[in-house]
Amino acid sequence: MESTQPTNVQRTTLLRILSLASDLGVGLPQGHGLRACYIGMRIAEQLGIGAPDQRDLIDVGLLKDAGCTSWSTQVAAFIRGDEIAARREMMFFRELGDKGEVIGWAAKFVGAGSRLPVRIGRMADFMFSGRDFMREGFQSAGEVASRVAERLGASETARIALPSLFEQWNGKGMPRGLRGEAIPVVSRIVFATSYLEAAHASRGRDEAVALARQRAGSAFDPAVADAFERVSRHNEFWEPLENGATSPFVEGQLGGTSLGIDEFAACCADFVDMKAYWLAGHSRRVADLSERDARRLRLPDAMARKVRIGGLMHDMGLVAIPSFVLNKPRSEQSASEREAVAAHGEILRHLLESFEALREVGEMASPHHQHLGSGPPTATDDAALAAGSIAAADAFDELTHDAPGAPAVDPELAVSTLRGRFGAGPIATAAAALFDEVSGGGRATQARQGWPAGLTNREVEVLRLLASGQNRKQIAGQLVVSDSTVRSHLEHIYGKVDVSTRVGAVLFAIENGLVV
Repeated sequence: MESTQPTNVQRTTLLRILSLASDLGVGLPQGHGLRACYIGMRIAEQLGIGAPDQRDLIDVGLLKDAGCTSWSTQVAAFIRGDEIAARREMMFFRELGDKGEVIGWAAKFVGAGSRLPVRIGRMADFMFSGRDFMREGFQSAGEVASRVAERLGASETARIALPSLFEQWNGKGMPRGLRGEAIPVVSRIVFATSYLEAAHASRGRDEAVALARQRAGSAFDPAVADAFERVSRHNEFWEPLENGATSPFVEGQLGGTSLGIDEFAACCADFVDMKAYWLAGHSRRVADLSERDARRLRLPDAMARKVRIGGLMHDMGLVAIPSFVLNKPRSEQSASEREAVAAHGEILRHLLESFEALREVGEMASPHHQHLGSGPPTATDDAALAAGSIAAADAFDELTHDAPGAPAVDPELAVSTLRGRFGAGPIATAAAALFDEVSGGGRATQARQGWPAGLTNREVEVLRLLASGQNRKQIAGQLVVSDSTVRSHLEHIYGKVDVSTRVGAVLFAIENGLVV
């Protein structure tokens, strides 16, 4: 009997998947976001916050780190190291409003592993411009998280709260330095619960309570800290946190609303593709190409849809890999780094295996690198053909687009390079069909009648170069124009697409298929 793929899935389920992936992206144990949501809901009860605001709180809590990939490359380049470990300590185990804490963080992470002259230079850069750099990072992450929330059906209240998540009660937070009740109440709660959950998970109940007392009236809203202290006196509050039973409590508040799985998968694609400039648009292209291959193979319609979903989600495991590693040429990666990158398919499979609606997608997409030369699979023919379509599309797109240390090649050379690498059986059949599909024009795109948001041809050129990781000076050199002309183009682009940051503009380009 042909397996089916639901068009819609319970919204809570999908938000939980993205939350679990985000936990990996910020380097915290999976389930952090869900547990923080639970703490926030218990605080909200103490504060007399009603059901609608509690639903917003859950949305914000589950999506709070949905922008975590948006600034990864920049942080990795700035500190020249593992940005996941660095951001984890900065965001969850340091007090951003304490200058000494920030300097201590910089001494530990900025330029770590570099030669002494390089490290001294990095530290000097951090002391001069580190706060502005951090502010831009928080602004970018908040803007992207807000856009993801909009796409996933969150309310305007939730979307407004997300960019203010790291503001502090005393005005020493990021990115705008909001103070007190100028910060949305949902933001105040979720900010505190992020730290309280991390403290409890790493050091236990007493440390979480001590943190609430220590930061009450400074980083934390004193009413939020007080509400946490009150609920923490009851053992029944701690039991779900320590027994892994927070999910039913949270899900019971969201109701049974559903969400389109295609849009969710597209959000996941964009979320992971922002980990590195060279990945921009990769997952969407793989999805399009693998679905074309599946239909060329005459796979059942439901299976072809799963192939598309798998193509969109195939690289989700990369969220757990530091951008510092992803942006190295493979020849410069250590053996352990190459092993970590190679494991990203298994990370995806583990991420989805507990969710029935997407379990088969995870099994289909997770071995997209293992299939190269692996010989006949043991799966059914249709499932193996589907997996082969994703694997071949991924390999083809990687070869035909620039990557660190690997400039793009034309489609014909990519096809000739890949032929013979897919073993035998259904996997090889799927690859051969894809090569026939792309031969003579694998990078061709449909003609467009115009650009989104009223962008001009030159503005699209600028936006594409921005998405490729080029800075303003590099864009000016590429287009043979002045720096001020590029600045003017960027101002117009930001205004037209309604963003305030570079990464917001890049996300717009990815969403609208401008990165080809």
